[in-house]
Amino acid sequence: MMLSYSVAAGLIASAVAVPLSPDHHSGRLETIYQFPNHTWLESIAVRNNENILTGANINLKGLYNIDPSLPQESKARLIYQSDRSSTFGITELGSDIFAFTVGDFNFTDVTSTPGTWDVYLADLRNFNTRTGQGAKIERAAHVHDAAVLNGLATLDAGRGIILASDSLKGVIWKIDTKSGAAEIFLDDPALKPVQDGTSLLLGINGLKVQNTDIYFTNSFQQLYGRVKLDRKGEIVGEVEILAQGFFADDLDVDAHGDAYIGTNIGNSIIQVTPDGRERVVVGAQNSTEVYGPTSVAISDHNPGALYIATSGGFAAPLGEFIEGGKVLSYDLRPQNGHLGK
Repeated sequence: MMLSYSVAAGLIASAVAVPLSPDHHSGRLETIYQFPNHTWLESIAVRNNENILTGANINLKGLYNIDPSLPQESKARLIYQSDRSSTFGITELGSDIFAFTVGDFNFTDVTSTPGTWDVYLADLRNFNTRTGQGAKIERAAHVHDAAVLNGLATLDAGRGIILASDSLKGVIWKIDTKSGAAEIFLDDPALKPVQDGTSLLLGINGLKVQNTDIYFTNSFQQLYGRVKLDRKGEIVGEVEILAQGFFADDLDVDAHGDAYIGTNIGNSIIQVTPDGRERVVVGAQNSTEVYGPTSVAISDHNPGALYIATSGGFAAPLGEFIEGGKVLSYDLRPQNGHLGK
């Protein structure tokens, strides 16, 4: 049995002695789309047409496309819903071809069903955002020994190789989406979940490959780190911890090596520079401005734009207030943030 997010959030709050103070936010925050109440958005990716993909859970479920150009009632289109309860990580493998994970995960008691986790491919090159038709979906891999496939990152797009974070086993899986083969790529103490009595608290969460680095977060170890890759895509050297002391969910990394990390129960986005300097970009612990940010994505085509998916505060409500998960955009240009791939 695992702790609920709300209990775990209390543990995190008491463990962090000096929380980050929010900076003055001069950027512009906009709501692109809000899902119905009790819909937890767990992942986000930006397509080359500036449409947004997100994995919806709990109330509405499945992989959704959000088209910001359409009227509010038509913006969200369901691309695919499996017979599993949850849709988690998303990563782009080629132009408008995305890998995503599905499996059975309970957001209330934070438990997962091993043996249920699959990787699917979504070919969206002929997808019509107005009708919701034209997507080609196929199962690429079944990772029987995975406890939960959470964050995703592309290691070698040409060969169809992706990486997946297993938040309960505390490892990174290497998955061949062409053959379906899967193996453990990295097993390190910095990836492990936290043991609390008989409960496990999520370990490695977010995952990003940028140039010759793998960046990752560990939620309940409260850390952000990286490990180097050689030219063949193999790990070299030891894991390096870049920042610590805040709950870390999913992330993205810009061309300058600046990471943007959703803090989920911390209700904020934190920027961490390559030398470990931290600042709150938007949000605050006791604010619903960015309520439960689970994941972030940087656009290749809209410099300065940071896209955010939220849980609506489901994990750690302020009082009794819970809202539907949102897809948000935040313009960092007034802050002279880096961004851009």
